[in-house]
Amino acid sequence: AWTDTSRIAWSSLAPLPQANEGYAGTEVTGLYCVLGGRLTPSFGSFNTPFDRMDCFVPEVGAWLQGPSLPTAVEEAGAVTVGGRLFVMGGRVSETGVTGAVYRLDGAG
Repeated sequence: AWTDTSRIAWSSLAPLPQANEGYAGTEVTGLYCVLGGRLTPSFGSFNTPFDRMDCFVPEVGAWLQGPSLPTAVEEAGAVTVGGRLFVMGGRVSETGVTGAVYRLDGAG
């Protein structure tokens, strides 16, 4: 429980395979997955979004690269419902946003 903070602490884990910000994240089948995102842009600039999916495997303490997203996107939303991963919305270009929703089939 969070009531006794003397018994909890942060631990360092393996870093992301690629520096990333603006990503979506969710747990699916016991893995923590980071989806899309971008490199940190210079002030006032836009960096092209990623179509990456990287998942942390707690049992081995390492990341594995999952299937690419259908569209490169940053600042999207992600959720797992009933063991199925969904990615929705986000920015696809400097001025473009999307309302697309994708479901990952075959996970787990």
